[in-house]
Amino acid sequence: MAWDLCISNFNDLVFSPHRDMQTVSGEDLLNQRIILRLKMKRGSWIFDEHKDLGSNLDFALQMDQPNAIESLEMLVAEALEPISDEIIISQVEVTPTVGEPRSLDLVLTYQRVIPPEATGIPILESQSLVLTIPVTV
Repeated sequence: MAWDLCISNFNDLVFSPHRDMQTVSGEDLLNQRIILRLKMKRGSWIFDEHKDLGSNLDFALQMDQPNAIESLEMLVAEALEPISDEIIISQVEVTPTVGEPRSLDLVLTYQRVIPPEATGIPILESQSLVLTIPVTV
């Protein structure tokens, strides 16, 4: 079973009360991988030889809200394309955050591709992920 170190919403490692590093696996690992790909600037990690890890969401975050909303769906698809063998994006819904004029809510609905067992047909499971993105004007 695949696993990785658990990373908090503040980009820190998560430790247990006994000071052990926490791990993440399964659905939570996939969500963490998606979030990291969307938060990280594309090409910024030195060990990424192909420069396909991360996103260019920072381009949209520098636009005004209507233009950012228009651009985000394409930028999200571009960021998640390298893991297209693991997920299929069903819908990207971007709306202004209620009460926060400088933020956007991004609801990403995707289907997890489960490798085929004996049937040879991949199984799809639908899941959603909600992110709030700050926008600078």
